[in-house]
Amino acid sequence: MSETWVRSFLSRLDSMQTDEVLPAFAEDACFRVGNEATVIGSQSIRRAIARMFAPLAQVRHELRHVWCPHPGTAIVEADVHYVRKDGKSVTLAQAEILRFEGQHIVDYRILIDPAPLAA
Repeated sequence: MSETWVRSFLSRLDSMQTDEVLPAFAEDACFRVGNEATVIGSQSIRRAIARMFAPLAQVRHELRHVWCPHPGTAIVEADVHYVRKDGKSVTLAQAEILRFEGQHIVDYRILIDPAPLAA
């Protein structure tokens, strides 16, 4: 996938509309956030993303770098701005690794310490 595709995907993710991003995943894709357990399959990913968004009012990726070192892999460095439903704002540095097969994500890992979101 290209840098343009990755940027578009993250923009859709920032919309917090799970149904907008789910078609990007392969049916048997893997998804992991921080130290949470890896979930497998589109319905499990749907639930995991919904859980991730539940306490949030807004998400915005401020992309620092997007690398596509070879076909099938993208690495993202970003500051992600979160606004919780209680109005508290938190900005976290994170890295994201996406692996693709064809036109779908088969593995998506968000490397983050989410503890400040709960503080």
